[in-house]
Amino acid sequence: MTTDRQRHYGEGTVFQRDSDGLWIARLESGHGPDGRRRRWQAASRTRRGALASLRGARLHRSVGLPVERPAWTMAGWMRHWLESIVRPTVRPTTWRDYESVVRRHLIPSLGSIRLADLMADDVRRMHRDVTTLVSPITANKAHRVLRAALSDALNDGLISRNVAARLRIPTPRSTRIPLTARQAAALLAAITNDRLGSRWTAALLTGARQGELLGLTWDRVNLQAATIDLSWQLQALG
Repeated sequence: MTTDRQRHYGEGTVFQRDSDGLWIARLESGHGPDGRRRRWQAASRTRRGALASLRGARLHRSVGLPVERPAWTMAGWMRHWLESIVRPTVRPTTWRDYESVVRRHLIPSLGSIRLADLMADDVRRMHRDVTTLVSPITANKAHRVLRAALSDALNDGLISRNVAARLRIPTPRSTRIPLTARQAAALLAAITNDRLGSRWTAALLTGARQGELLGLTWDRVNLQAATIDLSWQLQALG
């Protein structure tokens, strides 16, 4: 049995169990109703994960909270993060994009791993999986969503570091070819009498998003100053 460094009584301990190689964190958590001492314990596949669990348990005990915390898996934490942290603070379309990335890519690739045990190699494997199945662009998006979720887990004291924060992110390469000046002029001429001609013209000349142009109303257009206000969007929500 491999043990952690010597600790003072009451600080808890971390050791590696011989039977299965798991790292075990233990901490005395006071006395039960029967007067007997209670002991909190958590298992992790890494020493770092066990130490993170022990630090969290000690913090909870120091402020009078129960040391038992939910043993989050990545799937459980990502779902909790979406509903409790993301949904109340972002636009509906942003939440929809995050939810899609979590459901389609992050949970299938990382969902069974304990939150405290997530390692850099797990994230790199997710990069490869998503790049192979979809594209580097989607892998880049998945990494950014994961990094945000782990940042909130770090702030909540559930992990000791954000393993996605310093990893190299998949770099997508755009295959889009912009219009030439002649092509743009031909497009403007072709849509002169089109019912949606003003929308396409505004899109070409301003680079505004579709939702911004669909939500644009006359009270947000100043022809004298040649300005438009794009602070309002129109989106289709499920």
